[in-house]
Amino acid sequence: MIESKHVKQAVSWAPRSIGKRDAGCQERALAVAAELAESENAAARWVGTDAMKELESRTVRARVSDKRVMLLPKTGKRARQAPGR
Repeated sequence: MIESKHVKQAVSWAPRSIGKRDAGCQERALAVAAELAESENAAARWVGTDAMKELESRTVRARVSDKRVMLLPKTGKRARQAPGR
């Protein structure tokens, strides 16, 4: 893995962004981040711990738990429903 600070930050955006979609994605993103955090590679460890810090924060957990996901009729595609609806 490349040790550049900017590359590490860009790579850590992927699991952080995916983990903010819904609770299921958050679980999977945290699992990947935990695996990276245990890596022997220093850059991979940094990416994993950086992603875990944000995904385990109170703010992100509250935001993800408030999101409701429902299926659209006939299409079976997922549609987000605004919290409180």
